[in-house]
Amino acid sequence: MPKISSLIIAFVVSGCSVNSACAAPKTAPGPFDIERRESVISETHSLDVLIESIKKLKLNKDDFETTEQFQSRLAAFRLPGNLPLDATIAIKYKTENISPFCDNKYNADAREITFSCEAGPTNIFSDPINGRPLSPWTIGVPNARDTGSYIAKTAWGATIKVTKRVAYGRGLAIDNLIASIPATAANYPRKIKLTLTDISSERARKLVRNIGVVFIADLKSPYFVEYSREDSPSLSDPTAFKGQYDYLFVHVRQMWLVDVKSGEILGRFDDTYKVLQN
Repeated sequence: MPKISSLIIAFVVSGCSVNSACAAPKTAPGPFDIERRESVISETHSLDVLIESIKKLKLNKDDFETTEQFQSRLAAFRLPGNLPLDATIAIKYKTENISPFCDNKYNADAREITFSCEAGPTNIFSDPINGRPLSPWTIGVPNARDTGSYIAKTAWGATIKVTKRVAYGRGLAIDNLIASIPATAANYPRKIKLTLTDISSERARKLVRNIGVVFIADLKSPYFVEYSREDSPSLSDPTAFKGQYDYLFVHVRQMWLVDVKSGEILGRFDDTYKVLQN
């Protein structure tokens, strides 16, 4: 049976790598049925497909439409799989596709596998629909690459070689896990820790490299937020950096630990981080 020893959601910059578990399916699935109790999860949603679809929608209220007209227009939008904007979705990540600070470890004495990730501070986003600041926790990992270099002069006449680096990430911005972190400790690293118990050494050898997590969540207004960052080079860090990060805005209902190869559901946890019986 799985257990949770501690859980505070990670802040990491987001994204789906080319070979991650969230690659687009051939046919987009419909809303995820959170009540189903199969032992295997066979289908999840594509983060890339949903973000690309939402980015194409006009989510802002027009000055010439009433609030009722605006709400009716949002309600009529459909995403691939005939998903409404407030649909329940399932996004799957393999452990190494969430963050460079995540891993799965086996304790042979306790017969436990622990899935863990470091957690950090939130970003501040602008709500394009309601015009308010948002500070969700974000899940994902960026794709970064160097695009070249150039020689620059400092204010003191010294020359440095500057590396040009760009990053693009996609992920989940989660609204309902902020309360898990005391305000006085919001900027200090925390951890997700989800533990599977009563796992034999033989089974652990097969599982430990294949465990991932499925975030089952409701899309929530404003549905999409973005964050950009630009850093100028310095003597201590001669890198010119530009980053763009896109997120689905969601309310997490459950997290499932799964074998990403077979789809076997290893443990379910609800939105209060209590273990659910399979």
